[in-house]
Amino acid sequence: MNYKDLLTLIIIFLFVLALGLRAAEEGVYATMGIDKRPASFDFDFDARDRSYDFSILGRHWQFASTFKIADFYADRKKVNIRISGRDITFHPLVNLGFKLKSGGKS
Repeated sequence: MNYKDLLTLIIIFLFVLALGLRAAEEGVYATMGIDKRPASFDFDFDARDRSYDFSILGRHWQFASTFKIADFYADRKKVNIRISGRDITFHPLVNLGFKLKSGGKS
C-alpha cells in the first residue's frame, strides 16, 4: 500500500468522523429540546457583519473581512483624502455661511 493512499484514507476517515459527531450532537440537542449550535464542528457566515465563525471541538475562531479604502479628513479650509499612499487635497467650493469654533478666542 502506498503512503499517499494511506494518508488519503486517514483524511477521509477523519472527515466522516467529524460529520458523524456533528450529526450525533445535533440529534442529542434536538432530543433534549435544546436550541444550541453544535460545538464539535460548526461554520457560519454572517452577511450583516461580514464575518466567518468557525467552531471545531469547542474552540471558536472568528474572522472578519473588512477593507480600509481611504483616510478622510475635513477641516473648514481644506479636505484631505489619502488613497493608496497618495494625498489628495482640495479646498471646499461651497461656503456654508457659518464659522466653526476653534479652541482659541472667538
